[in-house]
Amino acid sequence: MRRVIIIIIGIFSFMMPFTYVYAKTSNFNNVLYGTIIILLVAVFLVIKSFIKLKAQSDEIRNFDILRKTYIDAHNSLIYLKDENLKYVFVNKAVMDFFNKNLEDIIGKDVFAFAESDYAAMSNEIDLEVLKSKTLIINENKWKDRVLKSTKFPVELINGSYGVGAYIEDITEKKEQRDRIEYLSFHDSLTCLYNRMFFEEELKRIDTERNLPISIIVGDMNGLKLTNDIFGHDAGDQLLKKAAAVLKSVCRADDIIARVGGDEFSILLPRTNEEEAKNIINRIKEQFSNERVEAIQGSISMGSDTKYNINDDITLLSNNADKKMYFAKTLDRDNNKNTAIKTIIDTLHR
Repeated sequence: MRRVIIIIIGIFSFMMPFTYVYAKTSNFNNVLYGTIIILLVAVFLVIKSFIKLKAQSDEIRNFDILRKTYIDAHNSLIYLKDENLKYVFVNKAVMDFFNKNLEDIIGKDVFAFAESDYAAMSNEIDLEVLKSKTLIINENKWKDRVLKSTKFPVELINGSYGVGAYIEDITEKKEQRDRIEYLSFHDSLTCLYNRMFFEEELKRIDTERNLPISIIVGDMNGLKLTNDIFGHDAGDQLLKKAAAVLKSVCRADDIIARVGGDEFSILLPRTNEEEAKNIINRIKEQFSNERVEAIQGSISMGSDTKYNINDDITLLSNNADKKMYFAKTLDRDNNKNTAIKTIIDTLHR
C-alpha cells in the first residue's frame, strides 16, 4: 500500500506545475475539476495494477511453496550444484541423508561434510557431467545400499553450467529384480540352473576355444517310488541330495541344470570323453552313499563329446540322452529289485 501512496504523490507532484500554469490562463474551477478527475483515474489505474501484481506475486509465492513442499516430500535426493560443484539447492532428503542442516550444505562442496569415499564417488560423476555436458545415469553401491543417480548439466543465470541430480535408493528394487532374474534361470528346489538357461549356455559355449565339449545327461532312479511310498517331501530331499552331489563333483565352470522332474544335464567345456566318464563314475559312486528313508541314491547317466566345431551341439545332447536311457534300461530291473528289497526290510524292522 505504501507503494501506491508514493506513486499517487508522485503523479500529483508531477501534475501540479502544469495545473498552476494552466490555471493562470484558464478558469480555475475547470482546471481544478480536470486535475481531480485525472488524479482519480490515475489512482484507479495504479490501484488496479497493484492488485493485479499482488495477485501474481501471491500466485508465484504459492507455487514456490507448493514446489518446495513437493520436492521436500520426495524420498529421493534432489540437488543443484554451481559451476564449482558447490550446493545451490537441496531438498530435505539430502539433509537427512547427510544428517546436516541446510546451512551446513549450501555454498559448500560435498567434501566439506560427507564421508570421503562417498564424496569422491559423487564428485567424479559430477565432474564428468560438467565435462561432457550430457546426462549420466548409473548405479553405485554405498555401504549396504544401492543408489541410482541421474545427473545432468544445468545452465545457470551467469551462463555457466552446474549439475542437477536426482538420486534414488533402489536397494529393495534391485533385490527384487535380482531375485526375479535368479528365478528365471534357476530351479527353485535344487538351486541348479533350469532348462532355459542350459539351452542358452549351449549356444554360448559352442566355440572352438571350448573344444572338446562334453555333455552328461542323468536321470534319477526311484523318484516316483519315493514319492508314492514316502511322500513328495522325501522325493524333494532325494533331488536336493542329487544336486549337492553333482555340484561337489563338477568344476566351477561346468553348467549343471535340472532340466526335468528327475532329469539333469551337465555341460562340460574343455572336457574329453574319458574325463566325462570319470565324472559320471564319481557322481554315481557318491550318490549311491546317499539315502532318504529307505531309498538309496541311484542315477543313470550317459555322455557324448564334441571334438569338431562343425558338429551340431544339439545332436551331442541327443546322443547323451540316448546313452542315458540305454544305461537306465540295463539298470532298471536291478535298481527296482534293490529298492523294493530295501523298502520291505525297512518296513519290517
